[in-house]
Amino acid sequence: MRKVIEIEIFEYTRLTRRRRQKETIYIGWKHPHKEWIKLNCDEAYKGSMNIAECGVIFRDLDGQWLQGYTQRIGAL
Repeated sequence: MRKVIEIEIFEYTRLTRRRRQKETIYIGWKHPHKEWIKLNCDEAYKGSMNIAECGVIFRDLDGQWLQGYTQRIGAL
């Protein structure tokens, strides 16, 4: 299995209709302390469909997936 690496800064270039736009997005995943697990969560909203969803993932010390789920939380 692959190990998850720690990430400090992730950069990407987003293409828009007008121009290329570079953004720096601060994201990260750090290994939890020994004998701990890590919980990460996120949400998403799709305006054209007026739908919102969320997700959660649990990872161990090596970043290996333990359990996770996604849930549609309805229209806003």
